[in-house]
Order: sequence, then structure tokens, then C-alpha cells
Amino acid sequence: MKIDKNITGNRAIYENYIDDLEKIGFVIRELRFNHGLLTQKELAEECGVHFNTIRSIELGNRNYNILSLMKIISFFDYEISTFFKDFG
Repeated sequence: MKIDKNITGNRAIYENYIDDLEKIGFVIRELRFNHGLLTQKELAEECGVHFNTIRSIELGNRNYNILSLMKIISFFDYEISTFFKDFG
């Protein structure tokens, strides 16, 4: 059986995407813990996002909008460009 290279290529891109979401979630969780052990709910209230957004980002299991991520990153005094530079 012939394997379609587009399907396998897309799968690899998808897996990298999921890995990146998990890494972003890990960094946000670490920032939260290092910022006085904020709870997810406290961070959500401070950033003006829903608690489930914080929870989902940290679990790495949701595609979220960039505005929510920018609000969270800004709370920790990060510029979005610096965050992704440090993240990468």
C-alpha cells in the first residue's frame, strides 16, 4: 500500500503543534508558580480570562486565541516576542 506523503507530513506537523502547546502550558504553569503560587483562578481573574482557559493552556490540550495568551504573558511582564524567543 502506498503511503500518502501529505498525510504523514501533516501528522508530523500536528504532533509538533501539540508538543508546542504542551510546552507553552508548562511555561505558563511555571510562571504562575514562580509568581507567588497563584492559583489558576487567581491568574484568570488578574488577566481577565476564564479559569478554564488557564486550565486548558496549562494542560496543553486546547487551541486558544492569541489575545488570551497575550493577556497572560503580559501579566508576567513579558512581551509576546520575548516570550516566544525564550520559549523557542
